[in-house]
Amino acid sequence: MLFGKWFLLFSLLCASLCLTSTMAEGSDLAVDHWAYDYLDRLKVKGLLNSFLNQTRPIPREEVAEAIWEVFQAAKIGDPRLTEVERSQLEWLQMEFKEELEHYAPSQLRRERHLFHWSDPHRGLTLDAVGRSQGTLSSCQGENQRILDTRMEIRARGFLGKELTYAASVVKGQVNSNLKRVTKNDVGLTEFFNSRGSYAYYDWSHAHLNLRLPWMDLQLARQPISWGPGVRGNLALSDQPPAYDFVQIRASFHGIKFVHLHGFLFSDVKTVYQTAEGFIRESYANKYLAAHRLEIGLHSRACLGLTEAIIYGERNLDLAYLNPLVFFWSAQHSSHDRDNEILSADLRFWPIAGVTLYGALFLDELYLKKLFADDARNKIAVQGGVYLVDPMGLRDTDLRLEYARIQPCLYTHKFPVNTYRHNGVILGHWLEENGDDLYLEARHRLSRNLRIAIQMTRTRQGERGEQPWCHAESWRYSFLWGIVERTVTLGCTLDVEPIHNFRTAISYKRVDRRNKDHQTGADEIQHELFLSLIFDY
Repeated sequence: MLFGKWFLLFSLLCASLCLTSTMAEGSDLAVDHWAYDYLDRLKVKGLLNSFLNQTRPIPREEVAEAIWEVFQAAKIGDPRLTEVERSQLEWLQMEFKEELEHYAPSQLRRERHLFHWSDPHRGLTLDAVGRSQGTLSSCQGENQRILDTRMEIRARGFLGKELTYAASVVKGQVNSNLKRVTKNDVGLTEFFNSRGSYAYYDWSHAHLNLRLPWMDLQLARQPISWGPGVRGNLALSDQPPAYDFVQIRASFHGIKFVHLHGFLFSDVKTVYQTAEGFIRESYANKYLAAHRLEIGLHSRACLGLTEAIIYGERNLDLAYLNPLVFFWSAQHSSHDRDNEILSADLRFWPIAGVTLYGALFLDELYLKKLFADDARNKIAVQGGVYLVDPMGLRDTDLRLEYARIQPCLYTHKFPVNTYRHNGVILGHWLEENGDDLYLEARHRLSRNLRIAIQMTRTRQGERGEQPWCHAESWRYSFLWGIVERTVTLGCTLDVEPIHNFRTAISYKRVDRRNKDHQTGADEIQHELFLSLIFDY
């Protein structure tokens, strides 16, 4: 595994010495950046033609291209743009000033940074981001208080005309009145060290992009998201801890192709004692290979096709490093010992202001019994409707999304091949044997003020005692066992009095039935969140 990582890094650096590209490129835009939501909204309204954003993160240059397209509509006074959207566009123009100057010089000032320096051959930008969130919750007479505070330093820049980079490091701490605070209490999956009521955590993300004449080559450790979902994606979501990967990306006239090979952390380990008496844990090698093809079928439709393989307990498999190989056939030559994943998703814009989307996920594929009650074919589906400015309500969004996941999804007969990284599912957070219905209404009163109302209904059945389902002895029906039912009602007020300084207050009422799959274990919990975020 170590040799494989250094071999791929050596190949990346060697390629950088042989380039003759003449165009500088930007680093990637983080998967949780608000620009995705803004541009997706304008795509639904018909203001963008060819923006493919379901394989995230995407390069800043692609985002800048979409911003420029919106700017052209704003210049001619397109009535589809509201005043709030025009104001938000100004903020994006400030943030992407360097990338937009490829199209035309901008009169807007550059966004403030902690440090910024550049010349025609090198550049560096530093930002500091602080976040503090306080949570008060009440359940059955017990009150909980949690304060989560973190600081993040971000850097991005370029070296020459072909090489760009970005990096970030986060350090945070949690204080509470709990006997033992866990990462679930604050919604984290990264490293988390609990010391009773106090905890600290940290992580670091980075990527290095190299522009080749026909594609990008990237060495990265960062969250990724493949698919159309908002509450989570079936194929690859951004919820697990970041993992190291190498990928190539190519785009051509409404077609985008991505091939990725990642290094995962396995739960399979061997424990032994050294001669000096120390206990040592050795973890099995585990890898993810995936490729995705995103095709703009028409200005009103976009198709995404994903294939992934999980394999381990051996060295790198060159067949899975080849971006042109069909994994389903390649695993047959390995005696079917790997975990094959197939997924397809579709977005459709029938009329202006309406998006329909859906995804189908197949965990393994046994063609002879594709439509039979056979546990070797494990299926998940996802679908949604997104309405922008419905019934003439300007600056308003409505969304409905539903996901249903059959029992035994993301499992495998070999524990090393489960669809997990460091114990966390790579796909949808429901994991298996459950469904989730999500409703949201949002309205922007101004560029600085937004309100939202959410409702979720989640049903979670029991899970098998073993990490996989044998075709002969494990035949679970959907929502088998004692079902835990959760209904959440919430509202959020988001205020940004000045650019890059936000405060938000949220309230949730959580009605949970049969908690932890125990009959009659019902509770109602009230949660209040207050968060402050600044970016300098």
